[in-house]
Amino acid sequence: MASIDSRILAFMSENGLDEGIKDSLTELVQECFVDYAKHMSAEWVSAPVFAKSPSGPKAKKDKLVDPTEAEQFDDLRKCTVEILNDFCKEKLLKIGGTKRDIMERVWRAINDESTVDDIGRAGKAKKEKAPKEVHQCEGCNALGKRCKNPAVEQFDDEWLCFRHVPTEEPEPVVSEPKKVGSKPSLDKFKKK
Repeated sequence: MASIDSRILAFMSENGLDEGIKDSLTELVQECFVDYAKHMSAEWVSAPVFAKSPSGPKAKKDKLVDPTEAEQFDDLRKCTVEILNDFCKEKLLKIGGTKRDIMERVWRAINDESTVDDIGRAGKAKKEKAPKEVHQCEGCNALGKRCKNPAVEQFDDEWLCFRHVPTEEPEPVVSEPKKVGSKPSLDKFKKK
């Protein structure tokens, strides 16, 4: 491959130019290269790094980090499911479902149109349990001391444990009196 100097010499001889002009032509060519390099570097800097081309990879969509910045319902598609669920957690809304369900729930919350069905467990009022009454047995043990067991039932304005609750005694089973002097019937043993 020929160098710049040899090309300049060939150009001078073809056109019948003087040897004194060689340095001027060399300087001109070098300045042209410098200008060309500056021009090309300026184009590369201003050109987008990922230019969208029909055959190249698709440019990523702009992601939306804050759902409240959505101007339309379809803008919520730019949010990930995780971002939408985090928004629901902050607003005490239900979490989960399809992305469309979550988007609808978030959109209603953004527009202050949330329904009762949108509220999650954390947002619902918890039922208060009435404290269970605990009483001590007012009965006495065999030594005459007060019983230490917890009471289970109130009987005649006294709280009693399972040992001291009065029980109904079963009525004794009274059988019919046997007839005295009667003999058992032998009819049971007769063959038929």
